[in-house]
Amino acid sequence: EFQERVAQGIVDGINEYFNMANPTFNQEVGFTFCLLKEFQREVCQLNPNRFPGCREILCFSTP
Repeated sequence: EFQERVAQGIVDGINEYFNMANPTFNQEVGFTFCLLKEFQREVCQLNPNRFPGCREILCFSTP
């Protein structure tokens, strides 16, 4: 249960951060965005029904 709460907190934090962030990222920030989204996708795959923020997560490619 502790691990699930930690994972939920991470997912919530990522969602909150990128909801506030400007959608125009430079290459470095865009790459970090992709890594975080990939991690979030893996967390959601563990238990997609447990985390309400889970949905199809797309990662844009950086130039």
